[in-house]
Amino acid sequence: MNRIRVPGKEVVGIGYDFDSHSLEIELRGTRVYQFFNVPETVYRDLISCRSPDDFFVRQIIGTYRTLKLR
Repeated sequence: MNRIRVPGKEVVGIGYDFDSHSLEIELRGTRVYQFFNVPETVYRDLISCRSPDDFFVRQIIGTYRTLKLR
């Protein structure tokens, strides 16, 4: 999945698969997590928000099933 770069302190890359509704978040230090059944609106809000780090903590963590990729 291709990721776009974002100006977060911890969240540095975001990818989204529109067919499977899966979201990938790359954190500083090469950690990558995949989140499942994430609505497209959440992805769009995340990439357009002022603070991807805050949005990630408030809206993503603990809300969607997660798999650590690396």
